[in-house]
Amino acid sequence: MSSTDTRQVTGGITVVFSRIGKRADDVIKELILKGSGEKIVITSDREIVRFAWAHGAIPVDSEIFLDKISVIQQHPDEDNDYDDWYNKTSRRLSKKQKAIKRAINKL
Repeated sequence: MSSTDTRQVTGGITVVFSRIGKRADDVIKELILKGSGEKIVITSDREIVRFAWAHGAIPVDSEIFLDKISVIQQHPDEDNDYDDWYNKTSRRLSKKQKAIKRAINKL
């Protein structure tokens, strides 16, 4: 147990563990508000999704992220583009869907 937030970085992904008495959602919101540049948030929490969009971050659903990781693990030498593994719909994508697509391709 820790009285401060702790961080662990593995393969370019930072995992932050909230300190005792602090909600993980609050840590995520602080991270969204901090720094500059494009921020990608992996979450299925509706409150965090709304907060991320409202503050310029791109929320990617946890299931989509897990699907992407699974495909990469199965085919590590291939270019695993979003269109190859996640063909959600044939209709035109909204601005949010396009942003998510770009974010996924960066993962």
